[in-house]
Amino acid sequence: MKKLPFPPPAELAGQLQRLTSLEGMTRDDWLRLLEQVDHVALYGYRMGEFLIREGDDQDRCLLILLSGSASVVKSGSSIPLATLTPGDFFGEIAFLTNRVRTTNVIVHAPVAPAVGGEVGAVRRMDESAVVFRMGRGVLGHLPAEVRERLKDAVIGRLFRLLDSMTDQVIRLTGEAPEFLVDTTLATAIQAVEGENKGQTIGYRRTMATLSRVAREDLKDRFIERLADYLSALNQRMADY
Repeated sequence: MKKLPFPPPAELAGQLQRLTSLEGMTRDDWLRLLEQVDHVALYGYRMGEFLIREGDDQDRCLLILLSGSASVVKSGSSIPLATLTPGDFFGEIAFLTNRVRTTNVIVHAPVAPAVGGEVGAVRRMDESAVVFRMGRGVLGHLPAEVRERLKDAVIGRLFRLLDSMTDQVIRLTGEAPEFLVDTTLATAIQAVEGENKGQTIGYRRTMATLSRVAREDLKDRFIERLADYLSALNQRMADY
């Protein structure tokens, strides 16, 4: 792992907005994040290096893969749970819930630059992967509206991941997993599941009726519960 110099903030903010799957985050949001120099960094990794280690109780960063690829793997299993490509973000559960890491993420062999050579200056340093790391401490320095958009993007991704992993479990076991839903979240969760996997009118209407503090609290509870579901699915897939 090698810390890399930042390109100009406007350039990096534009790349992050265009490339990442953090939907809803604006260029100005990214510029505000990049102002938090004590909590954000750019790193290069070589093939075989760990981006995240299962069981790590110190690292709480959110990571965004800008170039290269990586595998998500449970310790003791040779079957990847997922493959990450440029634009994917990961580590969001530890970042938002302060939980211990539950999987490993390991760099693959080098691939082509992600977007039109924008990371070419970094690629010439012979790194197999370039990752933007955002420390958990940044949350306390962001405006509430930016923090909410970040959480909305994470919730949307977690719902999509839950759908995908549920399908994988069904293919492996022939059985659909059962989830116990917190009754206070059930109505909102059903609204989200009903349309477009997270980015829904029902979800937005539910949130619009709440105060900002109540919205953030509900979003935090969404993330905690989804993290529980995903952890159970990860373990089931690893055990199969």
